[in-house]
Amino acid sequence: MSKWRRLARGQQCVACGSWDETVVLAHLPIRGVAEAGMGAKCCDLWAAHLCSDCHALADQGEYRNDIHWRSRMVYRTLERLVAQGHLR
Repeated sequence: MSKWRRLARGQQCVACGSWDETVVLAHLPIRGVAEAGMGAKCCDLWAAHLCSDCHALADQGEYRNDIHWRSRMVYRTLERLVAQGHLR
């Protein structure tokens, strides 16, 4: 498991604010840029700390093709990691 994925443990969901054990580093593919198929993942930097409900919305739900929402979630995650001292 990568450092980025381990850092998601115990974090708050950047989308809904949920604090639960389902928060993971959710990879968010972008058509033509960072695509992923079943069993494939884009890079860990294009990912967000999302709970299982928000992860499902990103993968199969209303945010599946919303690049603006996905970008905000990645930005919030990176901003959090900077504030926590994991990134400089």
